[in-house]
Amino acid sequence: MSKLEAFQCPACGANIKYEGGPDVTILCPFCSTSIVVPEALRTHPAPAAQPAALASAAEPYAPEGVPGVIVFGPALQTAVADWLLLKAYEQTGIWVADEPTVRQRMANVTQTAMRELKTAETFDISMPFLTADANGPKHFAIALTRTVVDALARTGPIPLEKPPAKQAAQTTPKPLEKPQEKKKGWFGR
Repeated sequence: MSKLEAFQCPACGANIKYEGGPDVTILCPFCSTSIVVPEALRTHPAPAAQPAALASAAEPYAPEGVPGVIVFGPALQTAVADWLLLKAYEQTGIWVADEPTVRQRMANVTQTAMRELKTAETFDISMPFLTADANGPKHFAIALTRTVVDALARTGPIPLEKPPAKQAAQTTPKPLEKPQEKKKGWFGR
């Protein structure tokens, strides 16, 4: 059984009871401030054996037979960002994966989405003014679900390749039409 410790919230001054454990941060039940637990109060359990897939931090790990449990890692975050870039192309019709500012914005929103998807089922992504063309600005909005992230974790990264350029439609020029004669209207002109 854990020993019950108390310390004060730096934001509101309330006494917070902490039962120990490896948690680095907890939420103050009074003001909802995220608080770093003092090192002296944390208990450090013996390291457990990790599955082989977790040994490399670069690979995502989704335990087989445990639906909804995903271990988030940098490779999974990259796979989600690439998937979002493909969806942005589908929505806007413009290949934005080569633009560094768009990739950075996508990486930032992916990081936020991954953090939120640890506790929520969906995360709505809205990126106004993602890019622009002759018709005006293009916006990107999509709901990222844990199901999509789970599928990406199980299948691995998807290839991010620029799609082939769309060829202009082959049209034959219309034959020139003869100018029409002016017809007399109601007023005889």
